[in-house]
Amino acid sequence: MVPREKQEKWYKQYFQPPMELTGLEKQRKYILTLAFAKSGCPLCEAKISKLDAADENYEIGNYTGKYTCPECGAGLRDVVPLVAMPQPWFWVLSNETRETLLRMWKDRK
Repeated sequence: MVPREKQEKWYKQYFQPPMELTGLEKQRKYILTLAFAKSGCPLCEAKISKLDAADENYEIGNYTGKYTCPECGAGLRDVVPLVAMPQPWFWVLSNETRETLLRMWKDRK
């Protein structure tokens, strides 16, 4: 999870009045809006944001680390839909988590 100090700094930037923002800061605010948006985990259905699922190395707009659901521990991947939807992005299970679940299912039979 992203450290509290970093999140507080981003919240402060997010709630700045629009009149005081430069063009670059307005773009950053839009990216923050996406990072703060919550989507349901496909495994446990907990509503989590990218900030909740990322590790402490998360940087807005430039994150290559792994997302993990804080509720169930499932590996997640964020997906941006090709078609316009009310939700700007959603979670799917990461390849590693999906392979583990499939292996467990096959071993059960």
